[in-house]
Amino acid sequence: MRTWNERLFAAIPLPPGWVGAIVAATLVIGFIAIVALSGELGEFLRADERWWQTRNARLALLLALLAAYLPVARRYESLVAASCRADLQSSGLTGRNTPEMVDHSGLAGVLGLLAVPLTAFLVDRDPSLYLRSDYWRGANIFIWSAGAATAWNFGVLLATVRSHARSFSEIARESERFDLLRGHVFRPFARYGLGCALLWSIALALWSLNLIDRGFASSVALIGVVALSGAGLALLLPLRGAHSRIIREKEAELLRIDAALSGDREAMKRSAIGVWQPSLGLADLLAYRGFVEGLREWPVDTPTLTRFALYLGIPIGSWLGGAFVERVVDALLGP
Repeated sequence: MRTWNERLFAAIPLPPGWVGAIVAATLVIGFIAIVALSGELGEFLRADERWWQTRNARLALLLALLAAYLPVARRYESLVAASCRADLQSSGLTGRNTPEMVDHSGLAGVLGLLAVPLTAFLVDRDPSLYLRSDYWRGANIFIWSAGAATAWNFGVLLATVRSHARSFSEIARESERFDLLRGHVFRPFARYGLGCALLWSIALALWSLNLIDRGFASSVALIGVVALSGAGLALLLPLRGAHSRIIREKEAELLRIDAALSGDREAMKRSAIGVWQPSLGLADLLAYRGFVEGLREWPVDTPTLTRFALYLGIPIGSWLGGAFVERVVDALLGP
């Protein structure tokens, strides 16, 4: 069953990125209208600080971007998962009737909502602040509303990534068809992990811009743990399933080779090279045994790990870039 998020994007004849841009622009315009009605817009314009240093203005913009981005990220995650599953089917690693272990329960979103008051407490450290009547004005109402939408989608995205990753891991472990010599069939697993890592990193990069305010360090760390968990699950769970399957198949193949070396003429018929069994000699078996022993047990190469690390480094680059821009602007506009 498709989620409301998938049905929404499927019904709109625009790329998901354009839909997100339109939603973000609408939210920003909505924020301006709300603070104009509440009388806060004039306060923002008269503030001595620049707009990105004014906490409510910066938070409103970043949460508008995140609230628009995360549904887009969920859509792209589902598209990447579907593409990887199709590639696995075409390679014969999984059948077309393989069940998809995805739980779209709202529980993950509800739990995600808990991040809103937790993040607020990590920033302000004063719960009594939220009991003041002058606190609940236009800007803060918008920030809490956009924050709730962001937290909900964060929780649902994490749960969906975990379900897809578990599904891919199960495919690797239990698929009836497996050829030890075709290690490339596992590439969709790494591609799914890389795609999710990029999506999580963009979200964390946006929130990391708050680090220009030291009071947000704890909240950025909290979101960072969630993002890194999502990226790690997306890459490691499928690869761990493939790793255990490769080890199992290697051990079985080595047992067949050893049986053939011991004189069992029928042993290699069930081998990955069983078609060549009648013409295999002692030297061939010994060479093939060395080849099997040397097969990589983790279906991931150095370029993939490098790209994964670079994606996870995007938030750091975002924070450093934001700090650099702030210093340049201060130098140009300062007295």
